[in-house]
This record gives sequence, C-alpha cells and structure tokens, in this order.
Amino acid sequence: MDAAVAKVVKASPAALRVYPDPVRKRLSVYLPGEGNFRLRIYNMQGETVLEKSAANHDPLEMRVADLPGGMYVISVHAGSRVMTGRFVKTESAQKQL
Repeated sequence: MDAAVAKVVKASPAALRVYPDPVRKRLSVYLPGEGNFRLRIYNMQGETVLEKSAANHDPLEMRVADLPGGMYVISVHAGSRVMTGRFVKTESAQKQL
C-alpha cells in the first residue's frame, strides 16, 4: 500500500506572502503559482480556526476580525506541497459609545 507524502516548504517571500502582519480585520495571502489551494489557519493550540479553498486566486483575502488576538499559523496545501507561515492578530479597537 502506497502512502501519499506531502513535502513541507517553509514560507519564503517568493513562495507565500501574508500581510499585514500584525493584522486586525483582513488578511491578504499571496499564493504562489496556479492551481487549487486549501488554506488553513491554526491557533497556538493546533486547532483549525479558519479554512478556505481557492483556485488560481492571487491575492486571497481572509476575514480574521473575529479571531482573538494572538499568534497564528497558516498552512497552504497545493497538491503535494504544503507551505506554512505565521502572523499576529491584534485585537480590534472597541467602538466607544
């Protein structure tokens, strides 16, 4: 029985770009090349907090305003490749009454 093997690639500026960092409301993700992508955002406990699919879309915007402040890991699966990066989510300023 053959098992599928994924190659993990650490994010580099030419491969995966995530900005702004830190982010409050919308995270822009520049995806390398063309194809079908699955993006997952994990909190520091390893739980998936957001997930999105995209095809040939550069840049992709993800709404992160509802996430609590903290550090997050983003992974992008593209075929057999997996690229990862990190970003910081800051708390949105509360509206004053």
